[in-house]
Parts: sequence; C-alpha cells; structure tokens
Amino acid sequence: MYKNILVPVVFDEKHDTQASFLAERALAENGATFTAWHVVEAIPTYAKALIPTKVLAKSRRGGVELKLSKLPTLCRTQKQN
Repeated sequence: MYKNILVPVVFDEKHDTQASFLAERALAENGATFTAWHVVEAIPTYAKALIPTKVLAKSRRGGVELKLSKLPTLCRTQKQN
C-alpha cells in the first residue's frame, strides 16, 4: 500500500511501541521505508536551570537512544504477503 511511513512512537511504560510497528507493517509495501518519530516534552526553563547540562543531556538522550537501538529488531521482519 505505502512506500514511506512515519511511525509516531512514545517511549514510556504505558504505551506499546511494538504495536505501532505491527500496524505500519500491515500498511507497508515490500521495501517500504519507515521513519520513527518520538517527541520529548520540554522541561520548564526554571527546572532546566537547576539540572547540570551533562546530566540533562545524558538522561534525556540516553533513554531515547536505548529505545531506538531496540527498534531495528522490530522492523527487520519483512511484511508477509
């Protein structure tokens, strides 16, 4: 059906990210391109000023990178016809 699919994902315990990828595979043609899109809520400026820059960068980015590192295994399975 589709060759390029944007997949919104939420990396928290309340959401099943794998369900998003199962849905995208149902809509995909063979050889489709998938783009995962995750939005991180902004930290209020007054709180951000109290968090060391290195800690903030590591905690926010590190958590997302860990989740993203697991995504290719979800996407490797080819769509079955």
